Amino acid sequence: MSYNYYLDESGNSGDLIGKKVDLTFGNQPIFTLACIGVSNEEVLSKHVNELKVKHKLDDAELKSSELYFSNPKFLLDIAKLISNLRLPILVELVDKKYCITTGIVNHQIWTPHFTGDESNGEIQYIRNELADYMSANLTSECYEFFFDSCKNPSEKNLIKSMDTLSSFFKSKSNSVDFAELTVSSIEETIDDYRLFKSNVGENEAVKKFIPIPDSMKNGKAIHLLPHVHSIFSVIGRLNKYHLKELGNVILHHDKQEEFDDVLIYSKEVLENSEPDVKTPPVFNSDYDVTSNLNLKFVDSERSTGIQIADLVAGYFNRYINGLLYKEVEIDAVYHDIFMQFRNDFHPMSPLGVNFVIPKSKQQIIFSKFKF
Repeated sequence: MSYNYYLDESGNSGDLIGKKVDLTFGNQPIFTLACIGVSNEEVLSKHVNELKVKHKLDDAELKSSELYFSNPKFLLDIAKLISNLRLPILVELVDKKYCITTGIVNHQIWTPHFTGDESNGEIQYIRNELADYMSANLTSECYEFFFDSCKNPSEKNLIKSMDTLSSFFKSKSNSVDFAELTVSSIEETIDDYRLFKSNVGENEAVKKFIPIPDSMKNGKAIHLLPHVHSIFSVIGRLNKYHLKELGNVILHHDKQEEFDDVLIYSKEVLENSEPDVKTPPVFNSDYDVTSNLNLKFVDSERSTGIQIADLVAGYFNRYINGLLYKEVEIDAVYHDIFMQFRNDFHPMSPLGVNFVIPKSKQQIIFSKFKF
């Protein structure tokens, strides 16, 4: 028996390390990837067509960008349909700025190269708290030099980036409890770099302290692509949900002219990697992938599954952006849609929404909907 999942994203999915520092990301601070399991796409299409008639929609492709504001009651009915048909959904919701600060912490402050056994999760907890603080307080200068160390990797640029981070936290020593600890960790990371350099040379050593870039079809290097991290997470969550039996799982993704090679590469990395028992625990995922899954690229205009994934991804992107980032007044129907999805979420389950956002923002949504 085959298990078919349909994926689509919302929010510009390009490299976060751009030519210039733009922490507004073109007014798209969030990236979402939605994955929905559909046992029978024809049956789903029949139900969706009935809802189209009910809401007087034409036969055009369903797009969240068009329906979120114009017909939220249709989206509420879609949420109810997903629940009634018991379709499993997995959503990755990523704060792009938080994603960058996490990259800075992991590569230039608390690197995993020398931390040893992290299976108790304590160091990862420190990383998360630090990334949370940085996403709200880090200066543009720190981002600028980190970007430069990624785009133009050299010892000079790497040390400049870490020195700038160190100076920032030194300036916070009287107001931030963990500032001195962070400065000490950065200094240790610089020492670690020099140790690496003595063993493997400057070029290889520098690579250890910046995000590993992937290559696109045109040869361009990309450093932090939310789509890649989200695909990793979705596969890990599906692997746990299917108890490591991914051989019959097929992922259907909207055609990606730009990123399809990267997505295929990401899938293969997980399939070929060995599990590391010393890494921090992730309770809703299993990254010990022991069987290969299929990844297909399909035309969204011909796939109801992809269109529903688009509606789900677009809804969560726009709703969370409005509620937590723009802080605008939101009509009750949008809260109703979230609660409809929320009713099917269960603690520790691989299904539901993975909120990769600062803890301070997580607490708002978790408190509002009693997670």
